[in-house]
Amino acid sequence: MNKKISSLFFSLFFLVVNVEQSKAHMDFGLDQLHFNIGIASNYVNRGVEQNQGQPAPFAGADFSYPIKTLGADVYVGTWISASHGVNTSAGLGYTKEWDNYIGIKKTIDIVTLDVGYSTYSYPGLNDHNLSLENAEYYAKVTIAPDKKPYTFGASYFLDDSQGVLNDNGQRSDRFYYELNATYDFGIVQSKISYGVWDRDTNTSTFTLSKELFGIDLDLSYIYADRAKEQTSQLTQGSKDYLTLVATKRF
Repeated sequence: MNKKISSLFFSLFFLVVNVEQSKAHMDFGLDQLHFNIGIASNYVNRGVEQNQGQPAPFAGADFSYPIKTLGADVYVGTWISASHGVNTSAGLGYTKEWDNYIGIKKTIDIVTLDVGYSTYSYPGLNDHNLSLENAEYYAKVTIAPDKKPYTFGASYFLDDSQGVLNDNGQRSDRFYYELNATYDFGIVQSKISYGVWDRDTNTSTFTLSKELFGIDLDLSYIYADRAKEQTSQLTQGSKDYLTLVATKRF
């Protein structure tokens, strides 16, 4: 991955925050720092199983800060999950996935814009010639009409690490884009999305969400259709999944 660009993004984040802090003469508040822990019955990302069908515990932390001069929030976060990559033919042996991200979010009337940069690493890889580690830029837009029970959204992710190595030992830049919509039924919230991962999977997802006893529950049906030109050795064909994710936020 492009570590120079990643370092630049994180340095820029702290520079902007420090400048804003100097202007406001304020200290960071605990309400700007949030944590989450949870477990997924099956970790499926972009239509691909990431933990060999086993439950995947996860944890994360997010810090955001309002930049009044920009009318936006800058944020930085980290997330780690069980992610089983034991594959003797491919020489992989990692047991976790560690993601880091940084971005800026701004709301203009009913439209929220979110741009940022993410890195994905897999501690424990025992064959660095077949590395899955990568990074990507992203841009998201969400339209949320005031007092309406629905939203519409779109996102686009562009690789910044020349892609993941395929079975032939070659790298190729890849992208992912997704369209989604939500509807709040009151008793339960719903989300439907369609995502395309370049030369890998086309994924349709329908999710029902509900908070019970302070825990967010997400029940999802996922249908992943393998693209004709497949580059991911982790994708084994067109499959469907039923997953349940429980998350506690504080």
